[in-house]
Amino acid sequence: MSGLETDVEPILLPLLQGSRFVLLRKHRQTLANWLALKLILTECIDPSDAVIAQSEREAFRLKKEIPQNMKIWIGTHDSPNWTAEYSHQTLLGNYGSSPTTAAERRGNIKNMQVTALGIGHVFALFYVSRIRGIQMKPHGRIRSLWPIRHGALVWPLPELSGADCDKLALSLREVLHAPFARWVPYRG
Repeated sequence: MSGLETDVEPILLPLLQGSRFVLLRKHRQTLANWLALKLILTECIDPSDAVIAQSEREAFRLKKEIPQNMKIWIGTHDSPNWTAEYSHQTLLGNYGSSPTTAAERRGNIKNMQVTALGIGHVFALFYVSRIRGIQMKPHGRIRSLWPIRHGALVWPLPELSGADCDKLALSLREVLHAPFARWVPYRG
């Protein structure tokens, strides 16, 4: 993947410094690939918290296919706490009355994650879910990077505060405490 590191460098450097940069579609694709790689690698820190399937890791390694259930947002921040920060939350949940796969029924895999990565002036937020029907749509000053839906993004984006970054990083906690969430013990 060293080619990816080389490809992203001229895109990433101005973003890290908070300099003006227009992220065209090709830049967004390269940046999304690089960020997806970082998320895939960070899942190796604690494999019991991994949500991305091995088949998806292989597809990314061989063809640079970002998993379909991965969403990536980016934002600009100026918080000293987020210049080099990582937050990772996972859970095993379901939408309905019972887990959907044998591994989920055994309780040995997670199926939803929110991960935040702060590097320089860049704040990246990842959402990966294997649960159909549950989506994350952050509001405010953060913009969708992947999947690519819009035209160019002009960097720097409107600035996120440190509190904004913290809230987004801990957004999975909000799902746990949402009024629609009902938690029942699983009897496997």
